Amino acid sequence: MRASLVWALGAFPVSLIAAPEGQALYVQHCGACHDRGPEHPGTARLADRWPQQASLLDRDALPVPFVRVIVRHGLNLMPPFRPGELSDKELQALAEYLDAGPHAKTGEPK
Repeated sequence: MRASLVWALGAFPVSLIAAPEGQALYVQHCGACHDRGPEHPGTARLADRWPQQASLLDRDALPVPFVRVIVRHGLNLMPPFRPGELSDKELQALAEYLDAGPHAKTGEPK
């Protein structure tokens, strides 16, 4: 049974397996500041440099190592997230979710 499960999971890219967890973690930890719209402070701040990709959901250049460093250490107004707030495993799932972007708007296909 275990071997067949490993084989079955091995057939899919890791990002597809982590996507539901990564999306839930994004909603829980990132969405308040980085969802679409100028009412979100992280998005409003990023709009100065990337007006068409201000929301993290619209970005297509967020590699996993970059996300991991920024989340752990913070940047400008963004505070760091300690391992007690977001485990390494959770951070990896979140980073893989963001790396798979851009993400469709609610109700729209990607």
